[in-house]
Amino acid sequence: MGILIVSTSNASATDSPGFRYGTDTSCPTVTGSAPYGNTFTNSGTSCAGTGTVSINGGTGYMGGYFGLYGGFQVLESCSDSSSSIGYDHNEAVDAETNQSDGYGFGTAMTYMGGGPGADPAYSSTYTAAQATAWGAKQGQDAYQDAKAHGVTSHYIFLDMESATHGWNEQLVGGPCSGTTNTGSCCTPAIARDVVDGFLTQVNNDGYIGGVYASYDFWNSETFSCGSCGSGSGYLPTANEFTYGGTPTQNNAGANPGNAPNNGWCEGGSSCTNQAQFFGGQNKATSTHTDAWQWCTQGGSYELGDYDQIKEANMGSS
Repeated sequence: MGILIVSTSNASATDSPGFRYGTDTSCPTVTGSAPYGNTFTNSGTSCAGTGTVSINGGTGYMGGYFGLYGGFQVLESCSDSSSSIGYDHNEAVDAETNQSDGYGFGTAMTYMGGGPGADPAYSSTYTAAQATAWGAKQGQDAYQDAKAHGVTSHYIFLDMESATHGWNEQLVGGPCSGTTNTGSCCTPAIARDVVDGFLTQVNNDGYIGGVYASYDFWNSETFSCGSCGSGSGYLPTANEFTYGGTPTQNNAGANPGNAPNNGWCEGGSSCTNQAQFFGGQNKATSTHTDAWQWCTQGGSYELGDYDQIKEANMGSS
């Protein structure tokens, strides 16, 4: 996940009431002039495809921007930290322009998180205190990145993904090695200590901490907690941005022009695919289920990633 552009949903026949829509990664880019609307183009530079996508038929206004401003690989000065950077200054400026015009929350950010196995201090005697400190170190780094980029909404999401970021495996040789050992890491409790360290630090710094993850990655791969109604995987009060869905966790190739128009559902009343949040949160009742990436590039569509945001949970600042 890189950049997220979201758009307020002014009333139209295809809107899902109470939601806004947008896209993430470094493509596509918003078109037109201020206030910026809901039509995006891709030149083929950052994503494979070229073309234009109009969410909700192009109605509405861009309501915000999430940039991937950093991560543990940048923090640890890795020579290859490309997965931790996905920031477009022009998109941030456009979102902040819209905010000044009364549309949306401006800018927010994600931070590519490293699990306990990415901590240079990880060993067989690794403690909860060390895990918490590692999460807090990343949280402080994310806060500094947010300040440097002038993040206006104060939202910072810990990006949890990838098989080489230390959530389920130790990075043998350190956080920059990319070499993993799945047999020595990591317990759910220790992984949760890292998450809590990050969120607590971000919140203590006056920002709003959240987590970006999929149901499978959080509930199954990292915490093995089933529905996660209790235990280390239970996450009832953190802001969540999820990707994938049910029954389709891998949603590459969905048509980005077909925005969900029935709550957290694609396909109208038939609801052929729906958002699936994690950590025990109920999408119908939780006040922390913020966003859903319902479409990722792939298959017939190589025009970027597209998302839905619930306005009541992550509205204008």
